[in-house]
Amino acid sequence: METRTEEERFHQGFIDLSDRPVYGPGLRTYRIPPPEDPTTETTLRRVRRGSVDDRACDCGNGLVACERCKGGGELPCAPAAACGDCHGIAACRWCDGTGRRSRRSRDRWTAGRTGREGRVTCGQCATREAACAGCGGRGRTTCARCGGSGSRACPDCDRAGTVPTGAAGAPRGP
Repeated sequence: METRTEEERFHQGFIDLSDRPVYGPGLRTYRIPPPEDPTTETTLRRVRRGSVDDRACDCGNGLVACERCKGGGELPCAPAAACGDCHGIAACRWCDGTGRRSRRSRDRWTAGRTGREGRVTCGQCATREAACAGCGGRGRTTCARCGGSGSRACPDCDRAGTVPTGAAGAPRGP
């Protein structure tokens, strides 16, 4: 049994049709060679002569720059944030997160010496039981999303910088 159909297709980007045989003005007049194995179903794909319409497209083979990251693949991110425990106010009672002892902080250390619960050795000045446990005396915590690098992967393109034409947020091709 033989069935012949023609259909119009549109493909975004470049598709190589050079390996497909070309047929003339009508599919009915195209002679099909006999099948190698008549017991198996065979589909033959042909291209109608003169039907290929190459159009210029700004999509770059079906891909466009990601709108969210503007093609960079990464989004800016704050490398650190104020500590959620001390909010940077009482990071270290001895050095105030600077790493250097000051007169003001020495007075605070003496005044608050009795309330040292939840305090650890300061990562800035190495004073024991003086620093906030949340930030280690720095007053800020490293961003978990970017690891302190200042940029993170774009969730739309996963650092590729491009998305398929017609994807959510991407402009449509011609």
